[in-house]
Amino acid sequence: MTAPPLNLMPPAQYRAERAHVFKSDESLRWFIRQHHDELVNMGALVAPTGRKLIFPEAFDLAVCAIGGRMAATRGGRGAK
Repeated sequence: MTAPPLNLMPPAQYRAERAHVFKSDESLRWFIRQHHDELVNMGALVAPTGRKLIFPEAFDLAVCAIGGRMAATRGGRGAK
């Protein structure tokens, strides 16, 4: 999936629109650090000028895929 440049957004904007998933800037930064390669491979994270940008549609799909996998491997531990 290729992200049209107009659809790209900085991580802070993405997090602000999805604060129910990522409660803090640090939680989004942690998620990106932990899953960087997968996010890039899924077309969710790009850095055309050296600054990380998010393609929201692909990032949403990645969050669901990665989150589902984490929930399955952890047996649902940590759910609040």
